[in-house]
Amino acid sequence: MNKKVILIALLFCGTTFSQNNLLWQGYFSYFQITGLAETSNSVIASSENAIFTKNLTSNELKTINSIDGLKAES
Repeated sequence: MNKKVILIALLFCGTTFSQNNLLWQGYFSYFQITGLAETSNSVIASSENAIFTKNLTSNELKTINSIDGLKAES
């Protein structure tokens, strides 16, 4: 019984202190654009390993890459 409690506590600690993707940074190349779309207030572009959008009214640039959960095409 005591071993089960220790095992459960260790598993809980392992998942609690696992790495968070907010600490990771990606250094991807955004120079080779493979797709481009434009809406009334934003531009959306895709590269080999990321998608990024630029809001034309606020000049906000947002990137979505594999660190954020974007899956590569296989």
